[in-house]
Amino acid sequence: MGIVSKDSVNPCDRINIGFIGVGYRAEFALNRFRYIKGARIAAICDSDKAKRDDIASFLKTSGVNNVAAYASDAELLNDDTIDLVYISTPWASHAAIAVEAMKQGKHVALEVPAAMTIDECWALVHTAEATQKTCSILENCCYDEFTLAMQNMIDDGLLGDIYHCEGAYIHRLCERMIGNNPNYKEAWMPQAYKIGRAS
Repeated sequence: MGIVSKDSVNPCDRINIGFIGVGYRAEFALNRFRYIKGARIAAICDSDKAKRDDIASFLKTSGVNNVAAYASDAELLNDDTIDLVYISTPWASHAAIAVEAMKQGKHVALEVPAAMTIDECWALVHTAEATQKTCSILENCCYDEFTLAMQNMIDDGLLGDIYHCEGAYIHRLCERMIGNNPNYKEAWMPQAYKIGRAS
């Protein structure tokens, strides 16, 4: 699901993508994007220099060359070669970065949650409409293997006639929260869950 501009976007042969935040979630995305025809990883951004260096090294050894590395989202957003910004920073910063990216002429894909308040949600909508840029909210699990397998079983009649069902999207976060996380006290996500907010 995304916030889409009223006019269609002109097709292009290649999309230059800038990744803002290259932590845990972005590592998976970066790996996937290496195989998407027409998608070029053009830039990465993270305030953690060691993380930037690790990701830049990984990309280079994977055959992804000429990737710009920035220390701040403002630097990356000033890069006029970037068409799409992929945002996977701590939650509280998602909406503000997305709004600024669209204002600077870039399409946006952002990890959930897209916003922390209703006002931020409206800011995303209004900015997408005003700039005619697409803001796509990620983490859509409709096409995961287990979801598609269940849909196929339903379509094939293996579960009989279904009259009602309920589901939930539940993560087991124990290991990431405390078990195997040596940086528990410094990491933003465990602290956000611990205090019940993502600031």
